[in-house]
Amino acid sequence: MNHMNLKVAPQQLLEQTQVSLQLVENSVTAHSLQLAIMNHTSEELVYGVGYEIDVFKKNTWYTIDAGPFAVILLAITLPAHGHTTEDIDWAHTYGALPAGMYRLVKMIGPYRTSVEFSIR
Repeated sequence: MNHMNLKVAPQQLLEQTQVSLQLVENSVTAHSLQLAIMNHTSEELVYGVGYEIDVFKKNTWYTIDAGPFAVILLAITLPAHGHTTEDIDWAHTYGALPAGMYRLVKMIGPYRTSVEFSIR
């Protein structure tokens, strides 16, 4: 991705204790990553495959505007106190991301959560 269309991220994300995202070790590339999703609640949560990517520049988070794109509408269930992994491949949506600090933002049930990663 040579030129990124950026807009200031709409909100600062609060630390979530109900749901957490972690990177699977050695999974980050310029095109993809593998995500571990943990549900720390006593309720089943439903989520989809959608996400957004923010980039950190000049002490501010910016959402990368990928323009219109199609997302498969799946309802994935995450059991109470359960965990799963998800492969995230943004090659068709964002292209290869250049070196920098990023965060992947995802809704898991009613919780907006994120995980930071860097590309070198």
